[in-house]
Amino acid sequence: MSGSENGSQASDYLYLTSNGYPIYLGFFTIQIAAMIMAIAIIAINILLITAILKSYRLRDRKGLLAMFLPVLYAGVGVLFIWHGLAQLLNLQNEAECMLRLGTVHSLQTWLTYSLLILVADR
Repeated sequence: MSGSENGSQASDYLYLTSNGYPIYLGFFTIQIAAMIMAIAIIAINILLITAILKSYRLRDRKGLLAMFLPVLYAGVGVLFIWHGLAQLLNLQNEAECMLRLGTVHSLQTWLTYSLLILVADR
């Protein structure tokens, strides 16, 4: 491999993170698209929470159980943004990575249990 080929390969990335990891255009685009989708998820779930709170029919126990789902899904949207930023900045912090992974697993467990409770209650 000649030096000119090596130099052209090195310029294919957009930027280097603080620890020297290259971020490529495709990876960057996917992460930005995921974060835009996460913002839409958060906005839709906030609208759902507002609609449930303003509806007089849904202010009972079942309505509050149903409101727990959009709260958790908004949390998933926040985690999408957190994960996208962590990937783009290439944080090499083990504690942050474990906290992010534990939060994802906790939210998924809560979502599953709240769906089970909602189905059992109806």
